[in-house]
Amino acid sequence: MIYLNVFTGELIINKKLNFKINTKRSDLLLIDMTPPIQETEAGSNAKYFTISGIDNDEIDIVSLFYENNLQWISISLGKKYKFPRFTITLEEKKQVKKLLNMLGGEKVYSWGAVEFNEDNKGGIVSIIIKYNKE
Repeated sequence: MIYLNVFTGELIINKKLNFKINTKRSDLLLIDMTPPIQETEAGSNAKYFTISGIDNDEIDIVSLFYENNLQWISISLGKKYKFPRFTITLEEKKQVKKLLNMLGGEKVYSWGAVEFNEDNKGGIVSIIIKYNKE
């Protein structure tokens, strides 16, 4: 189950995962997940957090935090779909766009934006949720 509150930018993924515009990196570190959340350095004061296998391998999430603040979330399809790695297929794009439509489509909001992302170099399609920072 995945739901985006288009008024606040709150992303509810399941009972354990809930991202808000003010979610802190330290909040994510408190969540007990199987498989565990993977933390990776992304440069000066920035970290990626990867959460794989959500909802029976339906989706994967990558979030970027700068210092302790959430910048964006990337939602891509999980292993369940068995799409080839590093290759974008029409069917994968179709499935991601279907999920995007379930979240309200590509739009700019007062709190940020929701976008379809096609990374041809990396061979991945995803949904990006960007959060405005004051």
